[in-house]
Amino acid sequence: MEKNTGMSFVKNFFVLGIGTFIYLIVGVIGTPVITRLVDPTDYGRLSMFTVYSNIGMMFCGLGLDQTLVRWFYHDDSIDYKRKLVYECCAVPVILCVCVGILMILAGSYANGLGLMDYSRTELLLLVINVLVLLIHRYAILVVRLRYHTKDYSVVNIIQKVAYILITVCLVGIFQDYYFIILAVATILSTLLCVVVAVLREKEIWNFHHLKSDINISYKELLNYGIPIMFSSGITMIFNALDKLFINHYCTLADVGVYTSAMNLMAVFSIVRTSFNALWMPTAVEHYEKYSDDKEFYRRGNAFIVLLMVTFGAGVILFKDLFVLLLGNKYQEAAEIIPFLMFEPIMYTISETTATGIVVQKKSKYQIIIAAGAFISNFIGNWILTPIMGPRGAALSTGVAYIVFFALRTFLANKVFYINYDLKKFAIVIIALFMFAYYGSVHVFSMEQIVMFAIVLMLLALLYRDYFMETIQLAKGLFVKVFHRK
Repeated sequence: MEKNTGMSFVKNFFVLGIGTFIYLIVGVIGTPVITRLVDPTDYGRLSMFTVYSNIGMMFCGLGLDQTLVRWFYHDDSIDYKRKLVYECCAVPVILCVCVGILMILAGSYANGLGLMDYSRTELLLLVINVLVLLIHRYAILVVRLRYHTKDYSVVNIIQKVAYILITVCLVGIFQDYYFIILAVATILSTLLCVVVAVLREKEIWNFHHLKSDINISYKELLNYGIPIMFSSGITMIFNALDKLFINHYCTLADVGVYTSAMNLMAVFSIVRTSFNALWMPTAVEHYEKYSDDKEFYRRGNAFIVLLMVTFGAGVILFKDLFVLLLGNKYQEAAEIIPFLMFEPIMYTISETTATGIVVQKKSKYQIIIAAGAFISNFIGNWILTPIMGPRGAALSTGVAYIVFFALRTFLANKVFYINYDLKKFAIVIIALFMFAYYGSVHVFSMEQIVMFAIVLMLLALLYRDYFMETIQLAKGLFVKVFHRK
């Protein structure tokens, strides 16, 4: 691997890190503001609204967003990229509009028969949200695929700030209809994000002059994308299982508390989003140029293990401080946060170990991975949620993401073997899981500080070579940034 490639990746990641820090500050301030304005029950309703929207967006997308990632660097010309974006985006948007119209008509008929209790307004908001989310998916994807990291950060910050401001303003004006307000704020903030992203990449989104043919059949695009659509759909349901089981065995208020913890973690999982935005495009591009260089992937894996485990351990240690921000109605979230941290940790690390699935175009493996994680989470929630409530759902989700990581890594190594020192990683994750379990039932204490220190010492010892290399890369980057004339 060329050293410049590694430096370029780390540089882009640190650029995103600045935006991530700002996003964290906005989220840490904004999330508690909203949780103090909105009752947990309405927060729970918004959570289910988001679940249905994401599932709808994934199925209408036909997996073509991941097809776009895989073929984006096949040709460097703007005409090619413009045509590819059009091919991947047009059919999903048309499909979404048609399905949305049918859903509104069917929903209105079902309401008339007393089979549903969702109003026409709620159904309309759901359809609009799915459509906006679908376009947003492609708009933000183009920004990240072109390595416009500053713009990517700015767009994310704009969306978060707009959501908070719109919510606060509408609550102040109407002082009622909180679910509708949250849904409208979600749609408008996402739409604003779409407009900014499209304007930034307007040369790609100018479909008036589609001159070139991409020389890739639509069948080939769909053959790659549809398996990912099914796996993504299963993954979406897998991610929603905890909320669905809590809603069934507990109350909407419990869903709201659980969602508040997830939203707080979502603020921190922007670190995951920042890394994922860079890693897969970089990995695919690197494979196209240096297919035999596997050290690049080992270094990327070690770098993100060091970052995410340190980050996750810190969040577990200070969970009680974060929960204080949410307000008295959401204090039970402290029991949930330690296990929810495994979602961004295991998902992000698995992005590096699953590279082989993408570069070898084995998208059908994604169905096996999603199904395995889904079954694990379903069984866990079925057993633990009735006994432990939201904490049991969080524990089940944490374990399911470990299963998710294991399946991705195993299948990827079948087609593109890379030695990731998995025994070392297993030791670190077992220590982190023990820390999380203890932290879920205890408040901040000296014992937790000791466990936190043990996790970090294990990490530094087992990954000492990459630890020093990461420090040197970061040091070199900071020297370049702060000593620039």
